[in-house]
Amino acid sequence: MRVIVESSWPVVFLMGLFSLIQSTQTTMFVATMYPYMKKLHAEASEHNFGIIVTTAGIGHCIGCAALGYWSSVTDKMKWPMMVGFVLTLASNFVYLMLEMVPRGGVFYILVFARFLAGLGLGNTTTMRTCAVASSSSDDRSKAMAVVAGGRALGVVVGPALQLIFLLVLGEDGISLPIINLHSNNAPAVLGIILTLFGLLFSLHPFVQVEEYAVAESMKNMEDDENYPEPDRIAMFVCVLTRYVQHFTQIGLETLAPVYIMMMFSVRREEAVGTISSIFLATGVISSALYIAMISSGLSSLINTRKCNIAVLLVFIGYLLSTYQWHFLQHYVKQSTADGLDGGCDFAKFPWCWDLNTSSEWVFFVGYMISFGACVPFLTVTDATLFSKLLNPLQQAAQQSLFDISSTFAKVVAPVLVTAIYTYYGPRRVWEVLLVQLIVTAGFWIGFSKRMVPLHPKPRPVFTLW
Repeated sequence: MRVIVESSWPVVFLMGLFSLIQSTQTTMFVATMYPYMKKLHAEASEHNFGIIVTTAGIGHCIGCAALGYWSSVTDKMKWPMMVGFVLTLASNFVYLMLEMVPRGGVFYILVFARFLAGLGLGNTTTMRTCAVASSSSDDRSKAMAVVAGGRALGVVVGPALQLIFLLVLGEDGISLPIINLHSNNAPAVLGIILTLFGLLFSLHPFVQVEEYAVAESMKNMEDDENYPEPDRIAMFVCVLTRYVQHFTQIGLETLAPVYIMMMFSVRREEAVGTISSIFLATGVISSALYIAMISSGLSSLINTRKCNIAVLLVFIGYLLSTYQWHFLQHYVKQSTADGLDGGCDFAKFPWCWDLNTSSEWVFFVGYMISFGACVPFLTVTDATLFSKLLNPLQQAAQQSLFDISSTFAKVVAPVLVTAIYTYYGPRRVWEVLLVQLIVTAGFWIGFSKRMVPLHPKPRPVFTLW
């Protein structure tokens, strides 16, 4: 086993492409899955949809652990990568079967399809591990930006493709010899095409770039068994940071439509349009920053510890500036009977009576700054440092834990945040998020000296007298 000192960029950029493929498939289904389920099974509830989303997250956790362990034990990344794509391919075919099953089976088929999709998404761990093993320590941050940038670009491309499907195909769609193609099942069809594309690249070019990586690594290398044990506290801080980052962002994304209707008395249609625009702008900003990191040496100039602490402090500042402080002058308005005009339902939520309103513009602009302009730096630096805390060629299992932390946040955050909001109001939600961020920032400050890359042990030197 050898450590690559000269980066193999064909491998790294292929991992970025694979990351884009998987991310695009995940986000294409977000907008249509619930309406499609209701169309096929009118009695299906929001609770059923919550189970489907949670099942996908559980599948992702299992997939990350299983494929990461497989890669770690065998020291191979090609086959775990391909198995992930095969599972994703199967999930898309199962999704296409929805219109063929009885109404009562729609929910169960959806659960199975999204569980398979979650399992397949577990190969994102292998992508990051492969990018780490194919990049030098000096190029690691750029390699992480390539993989993270592919995922971020998919977050923008996926919803855009779904909008195109809606405009071009509509609900009725067009009749083809095999299926009726419409806006609800078009994501699965495109997903099949994208997955086959990924499989084809895995079958042939992947072997070539692996050979190229070996040739490059032979130029300058050192024994990997020379590495000491990694610092587990530093690893924990990186994993915790990834969890808190995603918990904060997913929690606010989940509440955003309901929150702005309640807090700023915005009509439902306006709320949907505003949130969509804010999310799109945030995605564009973050994608532009990832591209800047990849195309320039920006990522290598960043001080990891200072950057992570600074971004966490920005998150804390954003929550403090949007907190519903008691000294604010205005209070939330009471909602109308039909709830279409926004406002707070005083009859349903006792916490409405003394809830102050925060600034609407601070909420929106602060969100774009925090999660558009700052998250890319936190994502890249945290992933880069975590990869440098470990032996470069023996970290597949640990990378799976890194992925599981974000997936677990995506499973837990929507359930926990909505429950706290329903029973205790937005103040308690903000406080939970603030406590997590403050504790995490405290870990970074307290263990700052331990948050450094792992280096090989010096070789013994013998002298003859």
